[in-house]
Amino acid sequence: MKKKMKLLISSICVVAIVSLVSGCGGTKPTENQNKQTQATGELSVSFRANPDKSNTGDPVTFQANVKQGENGVTNAKVEFEVWKGTSTDHKQYPAKHISNGDYTASDSFKDAGTYHVIVHVYTDKDHKMAEGTFQVGEQKAEEHGHQHGEQKASLHIMLPDSIEKGKSFSLMGHVMDAKGKPLTGANVKFEIWKEGDKKHQFIDVSEGKAGEYTKDYSFAESGKYHVQLHVEKPSIKLHEHVEKTVSVK
Repeated sequence: MKKKMKLLISSICVVAIVSLVSGCGGTKPTENQNKQTQATGELSVSFRANPDKSNTGDPVTFQANVKQGENGVTNAKVEFEVWKGTSTDHKQYPAKHISNGDYTASDSFKDAGTYHVIVHVYTDKDHKMAEGTFQVGEQKAEEHGHQHGEQKASLHIMLPDSIEKGKSFSLMGHVMDAKGKPLTGANVKFEIWKEGDKKHQFIDVSEGKAGEYTKDYSFAESGKYHVQLHVEKPSIKLHEHVEKTVSVK
């Protein structure tokens, strides 16, 4: 009888220990998951080029750090938009997440000059941007003077990667001044027309965050469209526009 009782107690202890271990093992992912879910605070983005001054043909690494409050964001979509001087030829570089909210991409540049970078960060709830510059080779005196003289603003049309007819999306114009700072208080509108169509639609947009002018929009039909961003600011004698084409499914 005593032997049976000992066996019964031993069995109960083993079951209790297994349950305790299973409980502890199952708690850790829940705690970690809660920490991820409870990450609060403003989404912030910082950028640096490494090196910020390079020789022509040498690689340059674009580095962005994305945080939600004090926590690194590891699941954002990050792209670097890069162009030289006042060029309208902008190249997009998808970034790769390295660790703890750090994202990188790299390339080399054969033409000397000052290059501009906009970091685009997309999360489920937000779209954030940061700006920066880097230098390749020697900067010419006339290039420096042109950038801070004739060029009054830099315009960018922000569209989703994929657009379907009838589905609403955020039509955004991002405007920066000659120093790469958000240009506020401008009169901004979009001009949209379908390829081959003489009818043009003009859409006034409002400024949300500094330098970001947005409007919800949807295309009624599929096809190829032209989207032109117009920006005016009489106080600095600014009247600029930039155009982009988009295919609607």
